[in-house]
Amino acid sequence: METPNFERINYSLRPAKHVERKMFCETFSKLSTLDKIQNYRYIGMGSAYFSDFTLFHKTLGIRKLLSIEGEKNYKERIHFNKPYACIKVKFGYTKDVLPILPWSKWKNKSIVWLDFTEKLMEYMLGDIDIVTFNINPGSIFLISVNIEREEQEKEYLSNRKVTDKEYRIKKLIDNVGRKHIPQRAYDLNLNVEKNKEIIREIINNTIIRSIQKRNDEVYYKQLFNLYYKDSADMLTVGGIIYNEEQKNKVNTIFNDLVFIRTDEECFNIIVPKLTIREIHALNKRLPNKETLNTGIAKHGDKKIPLSENDVKNYANIYRYFPTFTESNL
Repeated sequence: METPNFERINYSLRPAKHVERKMFCETFSKLSTLDKIQNYRYIGMGSAYFSDFTLFHKTLGIRKLLSIEGEKNYKERIHFNKPYACIKVKFGYTKDVLPILPWSKWKNKSIVWLDFTEKLMEYMLGDIDIVTFNINPGSIFLISVNIEREEQEKEYLSNRKVTDKEYRIKKLIDNVGRKHIPQRAYDLNLNVEKNKEIIREIINNTIIRSIQKRNDEVYYKQLFNLYYKDSADMLTVGGIIYNEEQKNKVNTIFNDLVFIRTDEECFNIIVPKLTIREIHALNKRLPNKETLNTGIAKHGDKKIPLSENDVKNYANIYRYFPTFTESNL
């Protein structure tokens, strides 16, 4: 039996992922301008940890929670770890579960986060289409995928017949299908930086095509284009689907969030490795635009002995910085 993802990865302890969840939580709180946040439905992929479900329920009060769980052989363990009675679990892959959900009967707005650990695949584009075609205006959709660069197997390196560039575009074609790939991708060496651009573009194009097929007049505004790396290189792309009545509010309620990205520019979540004393010293100097711009922070008359990059990276995310402690619960 294949080892499930939740046994290979402790989802609750990844620091950059922790930052991302807190950013999402603050963003979702802004939706209260459109509707009571407690009226929203959250659909995610909780695994055995249910970290996002716990955060969104405790912080936002969302009570309609649905987890799609692909590990059918671990039903008992998944149910045992479910932290709240209001979480429902549907076992099966997203491509099988999403099409049979009662979208037309749901009057609630939704927050849907398809949090994959794998590379973007063609069936995931189908998932995007199903969700964005069906969710009600005022809903948010997000998808996270692995964007590590493809590497040829080592045993073939000495006798390989294709370049890394050729190999990477071939893998992308195999994964998502040629028809979904932007023409400019064929001229790029798809390393992580270029994958940020191309994968975002593929996802964005899929969302736009989906909402254009809808019977109601709705719009899409990208809110998230986030990159992070705890172990793998990951990208999260998504935003809000809204109607004319909601337009003015949607164009203003997220403006004070520094990580919002509405185009191909990516916000990089980089979590520096700091001591507790360094964190406390930096916190006393934040928020401070000069510290963020220069990467220099002082403790008394002396410069805190950290690199400018570490200071800037911390200043970018300090409000969402994770704190892990040992505790007996």
